[in-house]
Amino acid sequence: MGARGGLRDVQAAGGRREAPRFHYPHECCDTIEWVHPPIVLFSGLFVHEFPSNRLQPAGISRCASQPVQWRTAMDSDSNRDLPQSSPLWRAPGTGPALDVLGVTHIYKAMASDTGDQFSIWESIVPPGTGAPAHTHTREDEAFYVLSGEVLIEVEGSAGPLRLGPGGFLFGPRNRRHGYRNTGTVPARLLVFAMPGAGLDRMFTAFDAAGKGSAQIPAFDTIAAIAEQYGVVVHPPAG
Repeated sequence: MGARGGLRDVQAAGGRREAPRFHYPHECCDTIEWVHPPIVLFSGLFVHEFPSNRLQPAGISRCASQPVQWRTAMDSDSNRDLPQSSPLWRAPGTGPALDVLGVTHIYKAMASDTGDQFSIWESIVPPGTGAPAHTHTREDEAFYVLSGEVLIEVEGSAGPLRLGPGGFLFGPRNRRHGYRNTGTVPARLLVFAMPGAGLDRMFTAFDAAGKGSAQIPAFDTIAAIAEQYGVVVHPPAG
């Protein structure tokens, strides 16, 4: 396509191809210039930033051109505001533990350990227990079965999914889902939440409510706690 209003892939001398350029009118000072937006390429550990005004008709702009910047990905703008985290190591079977509606969560890393980017825990799911149907509005979750078997229902699937060792499910936010151990032996899941801070606090509240009543809290209590953290717990079918 032409230089104004389209993409153009330029073949440079020596066979090297330059990045495609998109040109659009841009006001600069008191004049109009044709420029292309910045191109940011993530390649390995480096971020290559190409300035937005490399191509300009001569004599039309009074704005100074910007130099090409070469930076490592760790210095990129997207990382500058992230809190600094420390390496974390935990031995098998260790980590903060919570009783979440009869399922034991053993945390490998809480959101507070990862700069609020994600949480990861091992769920020990006794037979007959699991997570009631619910919908996250703020988090995505992923489930990996380490041992045993669980029956997972997720909005959008043709029917319940039976996952055994090595089975995996990604559950995006705003999709209703829940699971249950329908077998005769405990199941073990590795569960990821992105981000995880809200769920960490919700599970802590479930744990406290259960200890306070010495039993699994009533549905209304569970739903009220979950609502504070952007999670909708759906009543049992029927």
